[in-house]
Amino acid sequence: MLILSSFRIISRVFLALIFIPLGLTTVRADRVTNGLIALYNFEEGNGDIIHDVSGVEPPLELINNTPSATSWIPGALAINNPTILASSGPATKIFNACQSSDEISLEAWVNPFNTTQEGPARIITCSDGASYRNFMLCSDLTRYGFRLRTTDPGNSDNGWPTMETPDGYVTTDLTHLVCTRDSSGNVVIYVDSVSQSTAVRAGNFSNWDSSYRLALALEFDVLPDSRYWLGEMHLVAVYSRALSPAEVAQNYAANANPTPTATITPSRTRTPTPTPVFTSTSTHTLTSTRTLTPTPTPREILKPDQDILAYPVPATGGRIYFSYRLGAGASVTNEIYNLLGEKVITLRKEHAAVSQGQMIWDIQDVAPGVYLYRLRIQYHNGETKTFPVKKIIIVKLR
Repeated sequence: MLILSSFRIISRVFLALIFIPLGLTTVRADRVTNGLIALYNFEEGNGDIIHDVSGVEPPLELINNTPSATSWIPGALAINNPTILASSGPATKIFNACQSSDEISLEAWVNPFNTTQEGPARIITCSDGASYRNFMLCSDLTRYGFRLRTTDPGNSDNGWPTMETPDGYVTTDLTHLVCTRDSSGNVVIYVDSVSQSTAVRAGNFSNWDSSYRLALALEFDVLPDSRYWLGEMHLVAVYSRALSPAEVAQNYAANANPTPTATITPSRTRTPTPTPVFTSTSTHTLTSTRTLTPTPTPREILKPDQDILAYPVPATGGRIYFSYRLGAGASVTNEIYNLLGEKVITLRKEHAAVSQGQMIWDIQDVAPGVYLYRLRIQYHNGETKTFPVKKIIIVKLR
């Protein structure tokens, strides 16, 4: 698993370099918009509606059936307990566009809470219950899977057999998933922009059911204790064509929570240009003379006599990193409060048997000030360790 994680880091750095023109530092690449049908970026921050921000009419909004089972965090929705995020009516625009092209791409930026979810656990589905669907992106223990219904005689109305990655690709890290199928039947499953599984699903989409709805995190008409997915959803997209490997890499380089494109030259100003998916009339000019350095790993930060550490102190950027010593498999919970005693956020992460762990708090939209955090480790053997309350300071530089 360490080798796999290291490979992901190396591939992410390599792909970022692909989009760096000579003499300039590109903050991000534009996301691919050609063929985009539905896009959910989970930037709402509150409420029970997840908006389709693709710009393709009509918008296919999703409704959170059990808001109390979720919590909004910056740039994502944390699904802490079973719930379904579902369209109120058929996913007509997806049906029409994909049936016309006989192609599809499903994309998701997700951070699973654990590697024991099965059923398989639904991440994205267009279906009518557990046995009938047009397509599905799912996970089953440590494998990611893709189901797709076609006229191929060997393919069932449930999109079975499932096309899957090998074991070991579901982790508790933020992960970029893309499943593509072109009109020739070629299927590719990408994990962090790298092809991990290929297959052929012959036939076409003429047997798709136009009445099926779109849903995330749970199946329609099943008990909430089965087939559910828990974790953070940062982005979900559906395309009516098969993205190319270069386009998958482009969306990967754009990251989970894309911001307007910007190009920085040292000691000069930069003017972000809005991505074509959105409409914006505002222009911001920023000046940067800082050199960005890689984020230290927990092993580089924790000293031998330390069990927990939050950094940087004070926090002046967009994230706070919490590192902690483990030694065994555990579920880690971090409750963060303001000085009024109000809970700001609860961070959760599931770990296998590793020596050290790390969780991240995105503070881009958090007000400056002093915050208190209490970290608790629930080991898989039943033992619990709760650390004393500690403080962290957030300073916003102007």
